[in-house]
Amino acid sequence: MAWTPSNLFTDQSEGLWLDISDTSTLFQDASATVPVDSDDQEVRRINDKSGSGKHFYCDDQEPNPPRYRTDGIRHWLDFNGIMAFMKTTSQILGASAHAISIGFQTRSLQEGKQYDIVEFSTGGGTNGGRLLFYLGELYYQTGSSVAPTRVPCISPITTNPTTTIARFDGTGMSLKVNELQAVVNSNNNYVAPGAGGLIGMERKDAQGYDRLSQYYNGFYGKIFQVVALSNRGLTDNEAAELNTYLGYMSGAFGSIPTAGQTAKVSGVVQIDGTPAQRTVRAFGYDPTAHDLDGSTVNLSKSLGHSTSDSETGDYTIDLLAGYGQEIFVVAFDDYGDAFIAEQALAAGDRIHPTTPNGHVWETTGAGALPVDEPTWVVDTETSQLYGTASMIARPFYRPMVHGPIMPEVSEAAPGDEHWDSVALLLHFNGEVGATEFVDSSTAARNVTAVNAPALIQDGRFFEAIEFEGTNQYITIPGGPWTNLSQWTDYTLEFYIYNENGGVFLTTNVGTGTYRTFMFISDKVRFRIISDGNAEVVELDTGINSLPSFAWKHVAITKKGQLWRAFIDGQLLSESLEAVAHQTIEPDMNIGIRRDGLAAPYSGRVEEFRVTPGVCRYEADFVPPTAQFLEVGTA
Repeated sequence: MAWTPSNLFTDQSEGLWLDISDTSTLFQDASATVPVDSDDQEVRRINDKSGSGKHFYCDDQEPNPPRYRTDGIRHWLDFNGIMAFMKTTSQILGASAHAISIGFQTRSLQEGKQYDIVEFSTGGGTNGGRLLFYLGELYYQTGSSVAPTRVPCISPITTNPTTTIARFDGTGMSLKVNELQAVVNSNNNYVAPGAGGLIGMERKDAQGYDRLSQYYNGFYGKIFQVVALSNRGLTDNEAAELNTYLGYMSGAFGSIPTAGQTAKVSGVVQIDGTPAQRTVRAFGYDPTAHDLDGSTVNLSKSLGHSTSDSETGDYTIDLLAGYGQEIFVVAFDDYGDAFIAEQALAAGDRIHPTTPNGHVWETTGAGALPVDEPTWVVDTETSQLYGTASMIARPFYRPMVHGPIMPEVSEAAPGDEHWDSVALLLHFNGEVGATEFVDSSTAARNVTAVNAPALIQDGRFFEAIEFEGTNQYITIPGGPWTNLSQWTDYTLEFYIYNENGGVFLTTNVGTGTYRTFMFISDKVRFRIISDGNAEVVELDTGINSLPSFAWKHVAITKKGQLWRAFIDGQLLSESLEAVAHQTIEPDMNIGIRRDGLAAPYSGRVEEFRVTPGVCRYEADFVPPTAQFLEVGTA
């Protein structure tokens, strides 16, 4: 699926994303040392994927944590309604959260029970207010002594997953449940910032989030996803995308379309048991969001059409974009054209009368219609002359509908279309504590670790390498892949968890000669310097563009003479080459300055990939949400 909530956080927006489908974020203990790796395991910690570090947990001594469940396609947390909850003391709502948006996907297993699903603090200290989502109600309170605003919603759906999206813009709020507008409230109540939050239970008034005895009204059901923007509201298009994403992740919209996925529907059209030729169209059963001329509308979209065979009645429709949800298939008879005086007709052309009578007239002999509309003779055996055209009456059949049905979905094996160009691929996965690293590209380059940088558990996807800022680094021998003079296009990318920063990457030949240099602080600074310190390229992503203690995707690309720098898919810097590259093949060092002096890097790295000859990114993009693949496309 192209759009995910990661798109919401590419512009330094703060918030929260609890993605139950990503088991690398789930742990069986509050300290995140025991990962969740199979169905029906306890979950005591969920790491936030927004990059804001707002992780949720329940203490190890709590008797009823939620459990991770999966059917192989969908993933959710099961809450049993008996003190099963996750909490955080982090400040979910921003310091000036006058505009926020919250979306989540749930399924209740208690008909009519209005128990807490999600709650965020909306005021400082234990006497603050809260923003509380029940089944069937939103409860907004600016302080424990302030009368709450209670917003009734539509009746909760318990047999299917329910999508809730609330948007506050600083002057009011809107609330939608399953895309049905519940309320628009313009009472000028701001959503105040506050520390703490819960999922699966409610906090008692005026009590903090660290006291188990003060929680009650447990939720009994499933939670699939929780997403919050804490310092701005959703745009209309973002709200539509979020609704579609949540629907797919819960299974409410069917299977998730993947890159290369195809879908089709096949069948036979018959009239009274006889094969018939008809136009057959497929329509989505569930309305989906579409952007039409800048406005978002929800409708059932036509997904493709075909014509059934006149002899067999067989048809096959290839569905648009590998659509994998339930569909209706509609067979349409040919209604023909309206009567037009003296219209020339060819054999096979059809005309329908101005006053419908259940028939159309098909031309059997070419000619022209008369000046005035004739009296149509309903004779299905013998052609009649109308003007100079011979025509015969044919019964007109109303559209026939079949469905809802699931299409046949096929998934192409995923792959990297540029795999053959990948010159270096370091996943940095393996046994925790390991100090040997493998290049997974087809080149299988030697990777030498110096001063024992090691793998740790807490990576972006799996494990990661950690540099402690003590002259630890790795080095890879150079070659044509590091000779920038011979590549028109180039891509260098990785995931990074910055701690104290430092010199992250250098390539060099000798001392004081041509070199590439990347320095990490609260930003990324990338330079290429020729012999004699002439600046070839300099990229600078800007102050505070790279927050510490959060996983971020960084990409440096070259297209012709234009270099670009991206953080989490957002283009932040561009630079044209000022002078030519030298023709050399420098070694690549990760984690240290070329000469071993000053500012060794402190932080973690995962998924380091170099693709010479390819500019993978030229404009804003969605960062990869899984490990880089090691296979090409078919």
